[in-house]
Amino acid sequence: MNESLLEIRSHLQDLGAAALNPANLDQWGLIAMALLAGWMARWMMQRSMVNGRHRGSPDLVLPLVALAVVVLGWRLLFHHHGGPAEGVPLLHLAVPLLLSLSLIRVGIRILRGVLKAGDESSGDWERRLAQVVWGGFALHVLGVLDPVLEMLDEQTLPLGSHHVSILHLLQGGLLVVLSLLVSLWLSSLLERRVMAMSRIDASLRVMFTKLIHGALLTLAVLFTLPLVGIDITFLSVLGGALGVGLGFGLQKIASNYVSGFIILLERSVRLNDVITVDGRKGLVSHMEARYTVLKGTDGNETIIPNETFVTAIVINHTLNDRAGSVSFHLWLDHDADVHAAIALLEAMLRAQPEVIATPPPAAQVVQVTDIGIELTVGWWVPDLAHNDPAFRSVMLLKALDILREAGIGLARAPLRSAVNPLPR
Repeated sequence: MNESLLEIRSHLQDLGAAALNPANLDQWGLIAMALLAGWMARWMMQRSMVNGRHRGSPDLVLPLVALAVVVLGWRLLFHHHGGPAEGVPLLHLAVPLLLSLSLIRVGIRILRGVLKAGDESSGDWERRLAQVVWGGFALHVLGVLDPVLEMLDEQTLPLGSHHVSILHLLQGGLLVVLSLLVSLWLSSLLERRVMAMSRIDASLRVMFTKLIHGALLTLAVLFTLPLVGIDITFLSVLGGALGVGLGFGLQKIASNYVSGFIILLERSVRLNDVITVDGRKGLVSHMEARYTVLKGTDGNETIIPNETFVTAIVINHTLNDRAGSVSFHLWLDHDADVHAAIALLEAMLRAQPEVIATPPPAAQVVQVTDIGIELTVGWWVPDLAHNDPAFRSVMLLKALDILREAGIGLARAPLRSAVNPLPR
């Protein structure tokens, strides 16, 4: 360990001497000018992206422009130094560092395209991954990577009856991360392929994707643990402890996961079904292993645990037939011509392209009370999941206009006295 520290100290002293040498001020000036040019190019691209004129990666522009300026300035200003690194030591460090940063940025962009990571949070892991990889390459260029690795290999940590070096743990962790990234990439690739198979039911496609995701992650863990040096027989002990934990405190979570697979297998609830559960009606917009998302007509999304679909009463309005009925109620005056009102309302509905002919639209008398004559006006649409909620309001307004034009009066509620009688 002492030899490694002495070697690291010697390399750092040489780098410090080269950096503080007044003869290298012109190289510092060129590097500063290159970084300034790269920063300006990055700023201009960001502005153009905000204005919508261009698309690209501002983080990639900075090292590329800086590298181009350094190489061009080296050829124009320092050609008299010749080839040896002693002539321009700072430039011999700056070029590989900028080149490696550019290549790393390009590789991260390619990896992002492969993984289809287009959300806003993807930029964070891109920057962190690029920083880690570039930091390791920078240590190699500066000549201190090998001494650092030797020092980490000499440092050990007790792990049971064995001692494991820090370097071995870092290598194992890197291997685990890489295997998980590969499994996630394969999972996303297969998920897109499976979800594109329109001939298979949507619920079965969701179930297959969840099974593929879990199987690939399990295989990744089982593959990497022996390479790291961990005996996989400990998983039996872990499985027993997990079973005890499920029995005491995680039974609800386990029940939701099992219920989710039951729902997907028996297909009692599917994607794009219109259901009513626990007093909530809406469209099934998303199905996960633990919960289901129900989107209401007002746009709000309700997260319902999958156990609810097994233990509660669920009304599936589109289980066997996507068609469904929509209705509203009207109150007519006692003296109104009910037959004429029914004929007008049914003719109005039959003229609408959104209303299907079979079953035909109908207006029926529900009851006659002291308030008036109650009518229910109903029609069928081909798919409840794609029914426009505003269409019911439009039909109600048209019905009111048609009845008023025909002189058919609506019922009026009896007026109640606003003054309470005096107690006797």
